[in-house]
Amino acid sequence: MSDDQALMRPLPPSVFARLNAAARFVISGVATNAWFGPSQPLPPMAPPDVKGRQFDYPFGANLNYAPRSSGGLSFAELRGLADALPLLRTVIETRKDQIAGQNFTVRSRAQAGAADASARIGQALAFLARPDRRHSFAAWLRMVLEDMLVIDAATIYPRFSRSGALYSLDIIDGATITPLIGEDGRTPEAPDPAYQQILHGIPAADFSADELLYLPRNPRAHRLYGTSPVEQIALTINIALRRDAATLEYYNSGSTPVEARDQAQIELYGPRIGSTIQAHEICDPTVVGATIAQLVLQRALYVRASFTFKLSWEYCLLDPMDIVTISDANLGLSNYLVRILSIEEDDRGVLTVTAEEVTAGTSTAALYPTATPSSIPPNQAAAAAPVNTPVIVEPPPMLTGGTPQIWVGASGGFNGSADPNWGGAHVYLSSDNVTFTQIATVNQPARQGFLTAPLPASTGWDTADTLAVALAESAATLSGTTDSDAQQGVTLCLVDNELLTYATVTLTGASAYNLTRMQRGMYSSGGASHAVGAPFARLDGAIVQYSLPSNYIGQTLYLKFQSFNVFGSGVQSLATCTSYAYTPTGAGSADPIATQIASGLPADLGLISASPSVFDDFGSITAAATGILDLGNLTT
Repeated sequence: MSDDQALMRPLPPSVFARLNAAARFVISGVATNAWFGPSQPLPPMAPPDVKGRQFDYPFGANLNYAPRSSGGLSFAELRGLADALPLLRTVIETRKDQIAGQNFTVRSRAQAGAADASARIGQALAFLARPDRRHSFAAWLRMVLEDMLVIDAATIYPRFSRSGALYSLDIIDGATITPLIGEDGRTPEAPDPAYQQILHGIPAADFSADELLYLPRNPRAHRLYGTSPVEQIALTINIALRRDAATLEYYNSGSTPVEARDQAQIELYGPRIGSTIQAHEICDPTVVGATIAQLVLQRALYVRASFTFKLSWEYCLLDPMDIVTISDANLGLSNYLVRILSIEEDDRGVLTVTAEEVTAGTSTAALYPTATPSSIPPNQAAAAAPVNTPVIVEPPPMLTGGTPQIWVGASGGFNGSADPNWGGAHVYLSSDNVTFTQIATVNQPARQGFLTAPLPASTGWDTADTLAVALAESAATLSGTTDSDAQQGVTLCLVDNELLTYATVTLTGASAYNLTRMQRGMYSSGGASHAVGAPFARLDGAIVQYSLPSNYIGQTLYLKFQSFNVFGSGVQSLATCTSYAYTPTGAGSADPIATQIASGLPADLGLISASPSVFDDFGSITAAATGILDLGNLTT
């Protein structure tokens, strides 16, 4: 066997080496047989490189990336405590004002008279004027102090220009930073990551120790995070908050508000809300409370003039609330009644008296009847009115994209008046008028009504005619638009079977309007004349669109509208709903006949001798085919 093929084995430690290693864990002078002695310590079980760890951190500490989630108060809780207690917030703001208001200067550490000292000082002052290029130094410093005092996690991110010069000192929310540690429990040195920024609950960025300035004010050897002043007094803050809550409950619990009004003053000057007075000693809000409230109101309204005058010591027997008379020729007063409010005596015995006028009648309050508080809940099961004649229309292909549809809309009311309790209707469809299936829900009333004056026939832009409509059955309102928007179909309406728009709206009565400047016969609907009473409907978001299956085209369909109230309750019985018959023609389809044939279902398109009611334009017979319709095998 060659030397390079020999099996290499380490030599076992010698007896002296083993004795030397064992002696490292032995305390000299401690005998094993000593009487109740301390005994020798257990030998260390961890690897040698564990020696000198900063603290006993939990296993996998860097995997717990949520900032400040390992016990104690979270960053959000610390900020909530600082904002919840007004006194603490005032203290914090005062301290920020004091520090931010201090003056500062920049001096050279070199010997006086250095050639470039003034230039570098000027650059430093210019930089500190706006350290982050956005805020002044005072505002920037206040943000740093806020995180330092509240969460003790002030964080600054230095940014550098391409040349390597310091560009700005940006402030980062310290609540998004999680410190990382190495095996020794200390912050890793660059270029290893030392901090992680957590955004939207996930680690977003790593920073090395020389990329981020993480500045806890009060670091501790056994914690990753600092201990802010707010955290140090957290218990005191909680006690203060509970005291404030108890005080507020004392004033609010069981208090019955009593108000007083002076209708004459309200009509003259409008309503003005006075200050609130709390009087827990009043136990009868109906009689005593109302009387006192009225007296306070009358004094505030009618006792306006006050007087201050001085008297000699002979009038020392006067007391507050005494009524006396005063006279002053300059003020035009002669034996004018006043009530003394306060008396002050100076060192010379001169009495300074403050008094108010005494207005007859203001000290007697009339007991006006007041309504007792009521907590009767509304009847959420109140029945809603049935629908008015609903809107059912087949829009042209330009509005449906070539898909056959029917558009429906409804409103509720009785005898031509809208029902304010009507909240909408469930739309049911049937092909046999027996079995109905819900196809849609109307969630708001359609703006519908009828014509109150005839409308002559016209097409295109009509500026001569007026469309007069009444919308009382839906209590709807209409608003105008520009001519351009009207010509683009923004205010699309349906009158009989004509689609039109309007630009100008004039209110002529309750829910009655005159519509002018109209675009008539839109989407090839024809600008026909319309008689008084013709149905009118505004085609907007209240109209529900339902795509028709091809086998429904040409078939008589039956629709029911099941009303419900504004709470979604009080649903009308389907058996009592009126059934409205409608036969769709497939007008919303680009090729209704081809669609019907492609469905493979039988359809009766009428007698060949009858006038056609459904049309398809398949193009010129000499043109190239643009589509293919497979009708199946000729032999089947």
